[in-house]
Amino acid sequence: MLLPFFNWAQNSAVSNAILNSWWAGAAINIGHLLSLVFFIGGMLIINLRLLGVGVTQTPLRQVAIEAQPWMLGGLAGLALTGVLQFVSLATRNYYNFNFWFKMTFLLISLIYTFTIWRSVIFNEATMSESAKAKLVGILSIGLWACVVIPGRLIGLT
Repeated sequence: MLLPFFNWAQNSAVSNAILNSWWAGAAINIGHLLSLVFFIGGMLIINLRLLGVGVTQTPLRQVAIEAQPWMLGGLAGLALTGVLQFVSLATRNYYNFNFWFKMTFLLISLIYTFTIWRSVIFNEATMSESAKAKLVGILSIGLWACVVIPGRLIGLT
């Protein structure tokens, strides 16, 4: 059902421009990895605080506020470069298990991050030492690992 869309993306002008360039694919991949570092770095800082690592006088909410621009910028960069990576190899991705695994967990992780995770992070009553906070942090790390690991494996399969 989705194969015609994947074939259309693969045959688009954007895909052809990327595939016919000797540098575009590498530049897009580097941009994707740099965006990943910003996004995951911000997530890890907050999740590690939820787990009680690096507890300082700075409230969790303040740490999250300071990390948020880096996370959102990283997420925007991931979206842009991810679409370009997808378009350039769309038909191959259609048949790739790691691609579908990543996309499934990306959807789950985004929903989780912008609902449950965010509500715990910005709830004034949340204590970073609470069992709920630790569970939320562990689940966040696990979900995003289920996005990142198969994402890196896409190119190997």
